[in-house]
Order: sequence, then C-alpha cells, then structure tokens
Amino acid sequence: MEKEGISAFRKHLVIIIPIILIVVGLLVYPSDKSETETTKAYEKADTESETNESLSVETDYISIEDKFYLKVPGNFKRLNDEIIAEKYNGDVPDIVFSNEEVNINIAVSFTENQMADSQIKEYKEYMETLFEYAGEVVGTDYYTVDHHNIGQIKVISEAVDTQIYNNVIFFSYDNKLVLISFNCTEALKDEWGDVGDSIIGSLSFNNE
Repeated sequence: MEKEGISAFRKHLVIIIPIILIVVGLLVYPSDKSETETTKAYEKADTESETNESLSVETDYISIEDKFYLKVPGNFKRLNDEIIAEKYNGDVPDIVFSNEEVNINIAVSFTENQMADSQIKEYKEYMETLFEYAGEVVGTDYYTVDHHNIGQIKVISEAVDTQIYNNVIFFSYDNKLVLISFNCTEALKDEWGDVGDSIIGSLSFNNE
C-alpha cells in the first residue's frame, strides 16, 4: 500500500510541477509599450464596470479560443507570442492580457496534462499543499461553473525585487488541464484584488 501511495504521488508530481512553474513564472516584468498587440475580442455582453472603493474598471466579456468566456479590462492588450516567449521563462502561458505598464496580467495556459473534471477537487488539495512551499497561500476555493468543477488558489510569491499576488483557477476542458491566473504586484493587491476576483469569477462556458 505504501508503494502504491508513493507511485500515485509521483504521478501527481509529473503534472503539478509544470503547473507550479507556470504560476511562479507569471511574474511582473518591465514593459515596452511598442511590444503589445491588441486582441481580437468577441463581446458576450455589454461593457460592465468592476468597482471597488478606489477603482472603477471597464471590462468586456471576450471569447478565449472559442472555449470559454472571461472578462478582460477594456484597456488591457494581448501580448503577442514573441513577447510572451521573451518575457516569460520556462513553461510560458498561451495567452496573456496586460495593462500598459505590464504590472497587472491575466494569463491563460492550455496544458497537455490529462485531467478529468472529477479529479479537480483532489488536484486542488495537492496544489494547495505544494503552493505552501512556493509562497504564502492566502485563500482557496472549490466550486462549479456551468457543470465544470473549478479549483482556486490565491498565493503571494516572491519575485526578484517584489512580491506577486496570484489568483489562480484551474479546471478540465476536453479532459485537459487549463489554468487562468490574475496577478499583480503585492503593492497593487489592495487596489486591484477585488477587480481580479471579479475577472476570475467571470468565467463562463456558454454565451447566454
């Protein structure tokens, strides 16, 4: 039984370690305003405003690869593939939206890791344990959106000269693991944290 447990844990590590590298790699980096590329956005609904006590942000629902929908601030730009490869190390995300200063990001990663919808809850528990070694876990959740199980972890991780606040969700799509991360510097968390919650919480799998 002990060997079976070790074997199962190793199988999870094969999937988990690349995901940690993706999330830890979603760090803030210096911007070059000429190196951004506007995304083609598909409106799902009218523009909405995400507001907290000190910040109001206009957002639009857009289609992500015709797979699901997510709110993105109207003034965010989609980075092109060359800039993503240049700015990120290791396992780079597939899609990144960023503000003009490139210190607030929304990243989407379509992994090749097999993951059934029924495995998300257990996977979240493994991820939560491992993230405690990668940073400070400040919140977790598990819920359902349009019949898709969603795991969520909020973690503050160390960068070269600052701390990064990451709000990460993961789920199964076509039996593959997908991650979405909102991140900003820890100094911007009080101002942008609620907006990030709204962006992450806007995930939808239908256009109704």
